[in-house]
Amino acid sequence: SAVQAPRLWRRALDASEGSAMNPNSKISLKALLAELKRPRYAALEVLVLPRSIKVGKTGLKQIAKCLPDLKALDFGFTASNLHPSDADLCQAATEITSLVSLRTDMWNVTNDGIRSLSRIMGARLLDLRVADDTITKHYFFDFAAFCLAEYCPSLKRLTVMGGFGSHYYEEHLDTLNVSTGLMHILLGCPALKRLELVHKKICNLQYLDELAMQLENVRNTPHGTLPPLKVFRFALAAGEPGLGSPERQAVRDRIQAIVPCFDDTPISHRYFRNYGVFAEEAADD
Repeated sequence: SAVQAPRLWRRALDASEGSAMNPNSKISLKALLAELKRPRYAALEVLVLPRSIKVGKTGLKQIAKCLPDLKALDFGFTASNLHPSDADLCQAATEITSLVSLRTDMWNVTNDGIRSLSRIMGARLLDLRVADDTITKHYFFDFAAFCLAEYCPSLKRLTVMGGFGSHYYEEHLDTLNVSTGLMHILLGCPALKRLELVHKKICNLQYLDELAMQLENVRNTPHGTLPPLKVFRFALAAGEPGLGSPERQAVRDRIQAIVPCFDDTPISHRYFRNYGVFAEEAADD
């Protein structure tokens, strides 16, 4: 009975095969709700929806009723075939009133959907993680960044997993820029502690050079301030050209002189959508 204590089950994370809480589980919504009604999940705070779930019109409302303390919902970020819509995200934000963290993909989600989500959650949104590495080409760009900076001043973490280098990726559609969208995030979200952009065009050398110039301008402004970043990551895959060049090292040094935690170490394309990594990060949420 001791191991059934709710305080031990605040995160429904289980990578073991056959577990109802594995993202690859084929559990139905009805069965999932029955599982979540078990006493040990009474204080659950983090939930990863398995890839088989169809929430329908009332699923999120039923989940909210089962889990009154739910703070973080992974809706398609880890189990990448759930593909929630703009309306699904807005419903999650509306129905789950304790929610402060949302993780999703952008297969069906648009920048307009992120705007609506930002307006609904406002200062309640602390953590947003999106994967725009989809063939639907719904990329996280400046408009979404503007909305987060305007409506979500308490944002502490933003992670965007892109598709740069994949065969379906179209570079000209990935329009997140340094001087507009990115700087809006850095200056409009003063509580930001973790910013990660992975496999996005903005991780290329020419954009990092612009980032260095923008950060130097902020540092030289009497009233310019940057958020208390602890993680500042701009990563491409290990095979991208120029990653070890002297030019990139020089730019890296300029950025690290202002933000020491800056890191552009190459990482796996699937890193941020890896379930094991998600589980390991849970303690930092």
